[in-house]
Amino acid sequence: MKKFILMMLIMVGGVLSASAATETTVYYAISTTKTVKLNLNLAKTGDDWITYTMTKTKLTYNGTPIYSCTYTDKNDGVSAMQFQLHGDSGWESQEQSISSWTSESTYNGKLYVTSWVTYEPDCLKGDWNSWSPINFEDGVATVSFAETGSPEFKLVIGSTWYGAQNEGATMFWNNSTDWTFTSSGGGKNCKIQVSATGQYTFTLDATNKKISVAFPSYTPSKVYLYNNLGLSSAPYAYILKGDYWDDNNGSGSNNEPKGVTMTQVGTTNVWQAEYPAGAKSNYIVFTQYLMDGYNNFNGGKAVYRGDFPATTSVFVPNTSSSDTKNGTTYYSNGEWHSFPTYTRDVTEGKFGTICLPFAATVTGATVFKIVSKTVDGGSNLTGINLESVDELEAGKAYIFKATSSKLTATLSGNYADASAGYGMMGNIGATIKAPIDSYVVSGNLLRKVSAADVNVGKYKGYVTLTDIGVATSRSANFIGFNEETTGIESIANVKSANVVYNLNGQRVTDRQKGLVIMNGKKMLRK
Repeated sequence: MKKFILMMLIMVGGVLSASAATETTVYYAISTTKTVKLNLNLAKTGDDWITYTMTKTKLTYNGTPIYSCTYTDKNDGVSAMQFQLHGDSGWESQEQSISSWTSESTYNGKLYVTSWVTYEPDCLKGDWNSWSPINFEDGVATVSFAETGSPEFKLVIGSTWYGAQNEGATMFWNNSTDWTFTSSGGGKNCKIQVSATGQYTFTLDATNKKISVAFPSYTPSKVYLYNNLGLSSAPYAYILKGDYWDDNNGSGSNNEPKGVTMTQVGTTNVWQAEYPAGAKSNYIVFTQYLMDGYNNFNGGKAVYRGDFPATTSVFVPNTSSSDTKNGTTYYSNGEWHSFPTYTRDVTEGKFGTICLPFAATVTGATVFKIVSKTVDGGSNLTGINLESVDELEAGKAYIFKATSSKLTATLSGNYADASAGYGMMGNIGATIKAPIDSYVVSGNLLRKVSAADVNVGKYKGYVTLTDIGVATSRSANFIGFNEETTGIESIANVKSANVVYNLNGQRVTDRQKGLVIMNGKKMLRK
């Protein structure tokens, strides 16, 4: 018998063991600022205690942080398992998960939340990767979509599946915050409108069963409406019978068009709505009523309904010559129009200013922005350096030099209110007065304003030199004090005649001797 036992010891490498040791991982969900430790009794009888510090993961279960610990379970079970909280002074409290001998199959790879459950962190599951989990880490999950479309997905929170209230309900880029999910019947598959490839970031509110989504930046499709249809409130724009649906009335019938409340463009009389770049449609409808069903406007009626564009056309502005009703058209008086261009009669070779409420390209003139100023040794302004631009920003003022008798600006982008920039301020409304100590361009002169009665007309601007830095030299495009055809002149009104100023821009009597400025010209009086 002794010989037999000795042979067995040799066969097992000198260790008498009833079973092989197992690498075991356990998880614990808790919200705490304390150190979490795992305390184990590995002996079937007696004591064999060991304590491990658990690691906080980035994952959550029903919004609660998950801690993990991996150790060697040498007896394939434990007699006791405790999850302990330790503070600065040591042990503070514990939760007993096992109090008698228990096989490791009960807890290995499991999560303890008042009881042992299948370990499945909060995650997204979608058809883009065959419903494999994408875990929320610190409450955030990211998905990279390589193709556009409307993939379906659900949430898994605390091992429970959550979906939309209505089958096929779609999450769009313009209403992506605080989507609430339901677990009733497992929920319905939800869709997300992927109108641009790239990374989409999902943020989880596990307590309220909500998510919000940060969509990658891209240029949405736009449709414009002129004069608000005469309504007292913001109109709605719908595109129908295409890839832009929203089932929110519980029907689940996939025939609920998504309406977008139109917004006023600055202070203009133009209203706009934006849609994902991949939206398709047979019709567009402007209405002052919310839509409930394909043809039901809650007792109201559509103001306009027509082709916009064909089903096979992708509704993206400026990419297809066949898409005439896109971001560069508007609906007014029963029909679609191209946005009117802005024109102004000018004198070739003369300077002027321009400020438009929309981004535009210009022909018939070279357009400049102010990039720097020059000064003399006494820090007095001696001129400004200009740099040509290819496109006007909406609401920004510029200086131009006419190259023909007509300036034409063509819409190329969004609308915006007038705003300061490039050392200038623009005006897109009724005539205003230029502020004192600003400058206006008149008669190829940059004139300094000394009284608040200098007019700045609609779609023009004045020079402030705000945030314009000082240059040490002149650029190729320069307007300066000592130029023959340009200069700096202090004026009370650009239309005033026979008013005399000295070279410091101060008004003097008409008897002043020496070099003076009158009617925009330098003169030597004796």
